Amino acid sequence: FRNRSPLNQLMEGLRMRLRSDTGDVVIRMLPNGRPMLFSGGHEVWGTRSRLEVERHQNFVKLERTLAAMKTFAEERKVDVTVLILPTKGEVYRWILDQRPPRPEDAESSGFAQAVLAACERVRLRCLDAKPHLVKEARRLFDTNGTLLWWRDDTHLNGCGHEAVAAFIAREVLTSGSRPQARIGSGNGCV
Repeated sequence: FRNRSPLNQLMEGLRMRLRSDTGDVVIRMLPNGRPMLFSGGHEVWGTRSRLEVERHQNFVKLERTLAAMKTFAEERKVDVTVLILPTKGEVYRWILDQRPPRPEDAESSGFAQAVLAACERVRLRCLDAKPHLVKEARRLFDTNGTLLWWRDDTHLNGCGHEAVAAFIAREVLTSGSRPQARIGSGNGCV
């Protein structure tokens, strides 16, 4: 409660400013010169290997949770698809590393590989949204400079939510024989 107090947050922010401490914030520049912020703590996990993720003390608990979820869903005759969403830095690795984009930027992270394997072991359908989001992020940025995440936040913006919804509509909600519904809000994301 104390840590979430607006007064405490104000004081912490002031203290950090006085010390010129950005904390866990990583600042990178977009080609247009505007800053883009990343969370260092989030991005560390985007660089971990599958083995490092699987050796984490909580990974066994995650796998047990996936197995319990599978059992719970089967008992209720519910289809479940686990969706792995990458971090902002995984999708914008080229900005985070300040280099040109590379094809391998779209490859599954070690975290995604570990979760995909765990889901396979418990026979749960699991999809990694990273390849789709990397492709969509590049397309939108190259077209009109649009981002999928807020420039100064770790959350998806409207275009990011639209990209995830399109992925879900294509990969989860529609079968191969049915036509796809077009997902779009008309806000310049499609």
